[in-house]
Amino acid sequence: MFQPRSRWAAAYALCLLTTVGGRCDDIRQALLTCAQPCFDFGTLPASEQSASHTFDVENTSTETVEVLAVSTSCDCLTAELERKTIRPGEALALPVHLMFQGRSGAQRRAVHLVYRTPDAPDGTRTLTFTVQGTILTPVMRYPDSLDLGVQVPGGTATGTVELAAGQVRAFRIHNVGLDRADARADYQADTASPRHLIHLTLPVPLRIGAFSGFAIATTDLPEMPQVQIPYQGLAAPLIEAQPSVIAARRGVGLDASLTLFSAHRIAFRVTQVNATDARIRVTLDPAEERPRIHVTSNALAESLHGAMVRITTDHPICRIIEVPIRASAAPAQM
Repeated sequence: MFQPRSRWAAAYALCLLTTVGGRCDDIRQALLTCAQPCFDFGTLPASEQSASHTFDVENTSTETVEVLAVSTSCDCLTAELERKTIRPGEALALPVHLMFQGRSGAQRRAVHLVYRTPDAPDGTRTLTFTVQGTILTPVMRYPDSLDLGVQVPGGTATGTVELAAGQVRAFRIHNVGLDRADARADYQADTASPRHLIHLTLPVPLRIGAFSGFAIATTDLPEMPQVQIPYQGLAAPLIEAQPSVIAARRGVGLDASLTLFSAHRIAFRVTQVNATDARIRVTLDPAEERPRIHVTSNALAESLHGAMVRITTDHPICRIIEVPIRASAAPAQM
């Protein structure tokens, strides 16, 4: 196994693995079992590029078991059974392959095998396998990818990344490049140290939804002159209605429901609900976390096209939420 060049780097790698990886438990489930469902590849240099392992899936029941799906928690991890049925007493190999793809530090990925079973409420069970270990690079990045969480569209997000010596004692950061003109990186430039903190200040897109990007730190290391720092987050309004548009089917009356929630987990209360068309009835069910609004009308949907359901809350910033009604050929959303 690859050995780090310094005791500090070895201790750092062990600390990361202990914190994120946890221990490998022997998890057993009915019908299909695996004696060792967790594979720890230890500490490998990034130059290895990948780690592979084969799990043994055994049918301990007296009947043939049908596997419905095999999925992984990351595109970097692949897994596939040679067939989808396992006979009684039979064991099938489940080969898995983890591609490093520029990752560094502690890793933990999962494979989920869903199979049919009559004793579960929904008729299925899931057997989970884990692949974990530490990818050692000249510079270790922690966290491996910066999660900015849920942010208000058009606002500013901040986060801190640590770059630490993995195979070297100390290094310098010359500069940090960003993929957005109005972003900022704060760090100690051209200072030799075994660890560097980079504080990122990033603009949140105006568009609602997931966003991502990266910064690039330039170092004085010939073996790793650039370190990519990926980040991701979610831009969401303080309070939002789901669905954001009521799609009503033409030729029939209106019968739909709206749910209000906050991805930011802020507290709010609905104080008033009304519609811009008097033919529309609205009823509020003031649930604690997710108030529900029932919207009905005997008028044909096409005659209600363009009307609004207007919701008033007690939040000082997000006071009014408007949900339009659109007549279409699609069934009304519930």
